[in-house]
Amino acid sequence: MSRPVIDVLNDSAVDAVRKSGLAVETARMATVTGLNADGTLDVQAGPDSFPRVRVLSAYLNPDTGDVVEIMNTAGGWVCLGQLMVSTQPRIQRGTASVPAVSGTTANPALWGQVDVTFPRPFASVPTVVVSAAENIGANGTDLAVSAQAPTTTGVRIRGRRGAPGGSVSFSGLTVSWIATDL
Repeated sequence: MSRPVIDVLNDSAVDAVRKSGLAVETARMATVTGLNADGTLDVQAGPDSFPRVRVLSAYLNPDTGDVVEIMNTAGGWVCLGQLMVSTQPRIQRGTASVPAVSGTTANPALWGQVDVTFPRPFASVPTVVVSAAENIGANGTDLAVSAQAPTTTGVRIRGRRGAPGGSVSFSGLTVSWIATDL
């Protein structure tokens, strides 16, 4: 079966450019080998080393060993950012229900708590931010939430909501959480 003439011509043109040496590699996968004081990176792509590669601002926490994508520009090589090379997430989110508790607001131990398991484990212990999502209450409501003892697999979330002062029954609270190891 013969190929259409246009396909043969296209393949021949691509092959001729490739053999001529005119084709310039514009992007490469590389590994960070050094962090420089001026904010640039040293990277290694196969046998080739690229010193002082500039970094886009979106690449927040470069580290040696990171697998990155670099691009050749008119001004030199630029690191576009880290590639996800594992199945471990960098950021996750969710909600949790903190149960109601009873007592007085003068009691500092008066907190409901819930242990949250992340959908997928992190490679390193993440930073967790918690905020009230529902059942917040009106003016004068005593509201507090916190994330405690995060691990790569989960976090304990504590919270309380109720009227300030005196003997009250603290209501349950729905919170939103975001965990990241960026």
